[in-house]
Amino acid sequence: MEILKTVLSEINALGLQGDAYCEKNLKNETMVNDGEVDQIRQSDSFGCGVRVFKNGRMGFAFFTADDAAEAKKAVNKAADTALIEGYEKYTLVPFCKCDPPDTVDPDYNSITAKLRQDKALEAESAAKKYGKKVKFVRDTNLTDIKNTSCYMNTQGADSLSEKTYYYCFTSAISSDGATQEASEVMTGSCLFKDIDAGKLGREAAEKADMLLGGGPLKTGRYDLILPPQAAVDFLQILAPLFYASNIRKGKSLFGSNKEGDTVASSILNINDDALLAFRAGSFGTDGEGTAGKNKMLIKHGKLMEFLYDISSADYFKKAPGGNGTRASFKTLPECGVSNFYIVPGDSRKEKVMKGNGLIINSLMGLHTADPVSGNFSLGLNGWLLEKGEIKQAVKEMLVTGNIKDVLMNVRDVCEDITFYFNYGSPTVVIGNMAAAGR
Repeated sequence: MEILKTVLSEINALGLQGDAYCEKNLKNETMVNDGEVDQIRQSDSFGCGVRVFKNGRMGFAFFTADDAAEAKKAVNKAADTALIEGYEKYTLVPFCKCDPPDTVDPDYNSITAKLRQDKALEAESAAKKYGKKVKFVRDTNLTDIKNTSCYMNTQGADSLSEKTYYYCFTSAISSDGATQEASEVMTGSCLFKDIDAGKLGREAAEKADMLLGGGPLKTGRYDLILPPQAAVDFLQILAPLFYASNIRKGKSLFGSNKEGDTVASSILNINDDALLAFRAGSFGTDGEGTAGKNKMLIKHGKLMEFLYDISSADYFKKAPGGNGTRASFKTLPECGVSNFYIVPGDSRKEKVMKGNGLIINSLMGLHTADPVSGNFSLGLNGWLLEKGEIKQAVKEMLVTGNIKDVLMNVRDVCEDITFYFNYGSPTVVIGNMAAAGR
């Protein structure tokens, strides 16, 4: 982006070091209700974040107009407010030559408004068709985003990334006359052709029907069967425990562990991979210009490494790991994940579903899990599985335990990996977990 050259020129004119990160986003949203298109929205946004380093301190500013005068104003504001300490050893990376993964849908420019509408209507129609007790299907939404991001710094780093991502969401509400249950389901992909709207609608409807009539089971210990969506929810509280920045601050239960320690079942493998083709978290370089990498964090149950941005890598005397991610141009880079996922295992989902356990539909209260102790108490709903048959819907129960126990008690990892944005997992079975009911 030409505007970044203006930013760097202004930083150089001040005799300082710095960088700039720009984003352009084209977003299309289509919402349908009752068989008709309810809303169509399109937005086009631009933003650029500027960092300036002066005497071991950092200043930050951003602007939202692709305009040279605004760029210069932001640079001077960042320089004048360079008060954030702790950057004495911060090192801007030089130019990094890398081959970014494919992340742009080759069909993007041929996806019309009509195709978007048809996809959303298909999801709603399927939910109504397959749900025997579905009374309402609400706010079925198909959204796609084309993101273009660019990073440059005064050391010569220069990278450009483009990505497309589509996601479809629907909510089915079933009723048996006495109670109502809702099921919210989404699917997403970098490729429009991979959005299976019919499957999405059917899943939402069947889940809503199956949740009716639920109640608590007797307090006891159960094998928990986590389908991909529930497992991904759990991964989102697990991922920050690998951030080197959290290790440094004492905010991770892995803080006392060393590389090579056994922290999980031997069948569990977890990766963070920025180089996967057509995945939401993929990139060639991160938000600090460092090359993206494929990192195995847990291998056969052993802790292999943590996730490093530049600052945490300097602190621990490690090489930056390509995990300096940005939530947006308005935020500073910090430790984060690329594509964080459980590696598919050898178990077959069909075999797992012929056994016994508590199938988890959703876990509530994940944000309350303690990242230092690892303790949690989560609400859940789902279904009781006995000898391959679903016996009843389950709700109003609490599952309690510790994250380390969850990792050590992984009994099965299936082959059916599914990604939701940049987190992915197959079906996973966690053995012998305490659940409180009646």
